Amino acid sequence: MFNMKKIAIILSASLSIVSAQSIYVATNKADNNTIMAYKMQTDGSFKSHEFYTGGKGTGDLEVPALKKDSTHPLANGDDPLISAYGVTVTKDMKNLLVVNAGDASVSMFKINPDESLTVVNSVKIHDKFPLSVAESNGKVVIASVGSTNGEGSIEAMKIEDGKLVSINDSRVDLKARPSTVKFSTDDKHVIVTELVTGKVKSFAFTSGTLSKKAISTVDLPREDKKRFQAIPVGFDIHPTKDGDIVVVSEARFLTPDFKLREASNVVPQTPKYSWQTGSISTLMLKDGMLNIVSKDVLTGDTMESGEIANCWVAFSKDGSKLWAVNALSSSISLFDITKDGSAKLNKLTVYKQDKELEFLSDIKLNKTGDMLFQLVGNMGKVLVFKVDNDGNLKLRTTLDGLPKYGAYGLTSVSLKAKMKDTSSLEKKWQGATPTPMNSKFDIPLDEESLFAYLQSGAYKSWKNQEKAVHPSAGPHENVRAFINDTLATSLMNGNKEHPKNSVIVKEQYDKDGNSLGWAVMVKTNQSTDNGKGWFWYEVLSNQDISKKAAMGNGVPGCVGCHAPSRRDMILIPFPFK
Repeated sequence: MFNMKKIAIILSASLSIVSAQSIYVATNKADNNTIMAYKMQTDGSFKSHEFYTGGKGTGDLEVPALKKDSTHPLANGDDPLISAYGVTVTKDMKNLLVVNAGDASVSMFKINPDESLTVVNSVKIHDKFPLSVAESNGKVVIASVGSTNGEGSIEAMKIEDGKLVSINDSRVDLKARPSTVKFSTDDKHVIVTELVTGKVKSFAFTSGTLSKKAISTVDLPREDKKRFQAIPVGFDIHPTKDGDIVVVSEARFLTPDFKLREASNVVPQTPKYSWQTGSISTLMLKDGMLNIVSKDVLTGDTMESGEIANCWVAFSKDGSKLWAVNALSSSISLFDITKDGSAKLNKLTVYKQDKELEFLSDIKLNKTGDMLFQLVGNMGKVLVFKVDNDGNLKLRTTLDGLPKYGAYGLTSVSLKAKMKDTSSLEKKWQGATPTPMNSKFDIPLDEESLFAYLQSGAYKSWKNQEKAVHPSAGPHENVRAFINDTLATSLMNGNKEHPKNSVIVKEQYDKDGNSLGWAVMVKTNQSTDNGKGWFWYEVLSNQDISKKAAMGNGVPGCVGCHAPSRRDMILIPFPFK
C-alpha cells in the first residue's frame, strides 16, 4: 500500500484545476526495482512515493560485469547502465516505461491524473541488460548490452490495447554496446549511439518494426592523433524545418589505443586515472540520413584543461541552448545551438560543485522549460534548478531518498486535471467491489470493529512477526509486520495464490518513531481476482478513526502498488529475519 499520509492532505480540500509537476527516477534495487516519484506540492516543496516496477535492478553493480571496484570509473557503481533514457514518458504522457536490467525486462506504468503510477505489465526482452527505452506514438524500442560489451542489440515493442507487447523477430544485433536510443521527432527513424565504437546510427522504423541494418552511420570525430576516443553516452534531439538536430555527448576517457590513462589524484572521483576535456558534436538528421555539423566542441579551452566526462545533454525548450553534464567535474556547461545545428560554448559552467565529488548523471528539462532536474548518481539525490531566459541555473532544492549508488533514468511529467470533491484521486483509494461481511476472519472488517481491534493490539499475539521497526522497502516510511498462521503457512509452502483468511497487519511509524496507524490486508476470497479478492485498509492514526486513507476490496491505489508481487500481492520478505 501507499503511505497515504501525503495523499490525504490533497483529499482534504476541494480541488479545481491543478497544475502538477512530478519527477521519476529508477532506484535500481536488486530485489525489487522501483520508481521514486517526487510530486511538487502547492507550496513548491516535493513529496515522494515509491512504485514497484515488477522487475529487478542490479543495485550498485554496473552491467554487464556486475563486479564492484570503487577505483575504476566503469565499475564503481555510480552509473550502473551508462546510458540515457532508462526511464521515459510516452509521447501522449499516458504511460511511463522503465528498463529493469536485473531480470532483462521492461515495465509499463499508467500515469494517473494525480501523477501517481499504476503498473500495467512487464515484458521480457530478447537479450540481457536493457539500458535505454524510447517511445513514439505507441512504437517502442529498447537498447540492450548483451552478455559482453562487444555484443548489444536493439529491439522493437509496441503499446497495444493498453499494454506493452513484444514484437517477434524485431531484434537487431549491433555487435557493439549501445548507450542510448531515441526516436526522431517524426517517429520514422530510431537513433542509437554505440559506447566504445563512437558511432551514431540511424535505423528505419517501418511496417511496425526496425530495419535490419542501419541506413546511416556517422563516426564521432577524433581529428587530432593525440585526441582521446569519443565515447557517447546521452544525446538529445530538437526539430527544425530542415530536419532534427542531434547533439551527442562525448566523454574523452579512453586513449587513442582504447586504454585508461593512469595518473594519481588528478580526478577526485577516479583517483587512479585522468581524462581529457569532454566535448559535444552535433549532427543533422534528415530523411534518416545523418550528417555531422559541429565536431568535438570542447567543454573548455584546450584538450587537457577543461571540464571532463560530458556524458549527458539536454536542449532548452526553444532549442537555442544546450546543457552538457560533466559527470566527473561535477559541473554543467552551457552551449549555444544555431538553427543549422552549429554549436559554440557559451559558459564553461552554469553549475559547479567545487570539490568535484558529485557524479552528475541523467538530466531532464521540464515541459514548460523553466526547471531542470539533475540526478547525482553517487549521492542518491536530485538537484532541482530554476532556469532563466539565458540558460543560467539557480539551485532551488535538493531531493533525497534514493539509494546512494545505482539510480538511473530521470524523467518528468506535468499534467493538468479537473478534479471535483469526489475525484478520480479519491476513488483510487476506495474499494472497487463489495467486501464480503458474512464470513469469519481472524480480524473484523467493519470499520469501527477493525479500528478497535487494531487499538487493542490483539494481533501482537501472532507468532509470525518482525522483531523491530525498520524502513519500508516501499512507499511506507517505517514499518513492523505481523502475519497470521494462515498466511505464514502459505508463504512457507510457496503458494502462488494465498488462501482465504490470509492476514497481514503493518504498524506504521514516522522517522521519529511516532505512530502513523496501520496498514492491513485480508484475503476475503479464494481467488485473488486482480486484487479484488483482497481487503485493504489503511488509517493514519492510532487514535483517530477519521484518518482513514483507504478501505475496501480491490482498492486501485493499493492493488497498483502490490500487483508486481510474484507472491499474490505480498511484498514483504518472509520468513522474517
